Amino acid sequence: MRSFSPVDEKLEEADFFLEELALSVGSWQRVRFHFSAFVSSARSVTFALQGSLNGAPDFAEWYAKLQIELKANRLARFFHECRTDAQHLGLNPVGFVSAQGGITRYYFNQPEFGRYRYLPNEDVISACQAHMRLICEIIDSVYKDFGLLIDPDQIYTLDGLSRLSMSIEDVEMELGLPRGYTDIPWDRPGKDAHRIALLRRNIPGSGIKPLLRKHLGRELEYPCEAFEVAQIVPGESGAG
Repeated sequence: MRSFSPVDEKLEEADFFLEELALSVGSWQRVRFHFSAFVSSARSVTFALQGSLNGAPDFAEWYAKLQIELKANRLARFFHECRTDAQHLGLNPVGFVSAQGGITRYYFNQPEFGRYRYLPNEDVISACQAHMRLICEIIDSVYKDFGLLIDPDQIYTLDGLSRLSMSIEDVEMELGLPRGYTDIPWDRPGKDAHRIALLRRNIPGSGIKPLLRKHLGRELEYPCEAFEVAQIVPGESGAG
């Protein structure tokens, strides 16, 4: 398995070009250019996903099921075809402009007669936003189903370590520290949680969660915080 960070980076890249696309309204050429860039970066997310999780337990079956779902999704299939045509033929389906009530919108048309079996009815930006939500749903599912392989926010918690049959000492060794380095005398509750929190300061977390929430419009169903720290009541002691 490779690092999962390229997947997050490609998702951020797709988000960047989607924002640039929205800011390009008023320039037909810029809309076409940024649409092409968005299509390419959005497709790269799933390429990076395959490269990252190749060989992970159950991933091949998981991804095969996803491919079936994507092939059955008209919008996903359209964007897949757009990316292929853009890369290999230089075709771009961003076609005509509609300006009504002071609002300019761009729509798709066939770059060649009968090129696409399906053209989205919505405007270009709306279609791209819908496709971005779909990509984010995929990555959200990956974080839920494979979080203990890819997500420091899920791995480096007391629950995560327990499910992985790891100890805090194992984490210390991963960071190049002696086993038991953080096992200092402690007479208050939550010692292990504080040990993990201390070690987590040296472990980069996943920064993609705000972007997922932005496009999905909901909270995520897995841990998104970098630290798991028990509350300590001032003056409380476990010494009895």
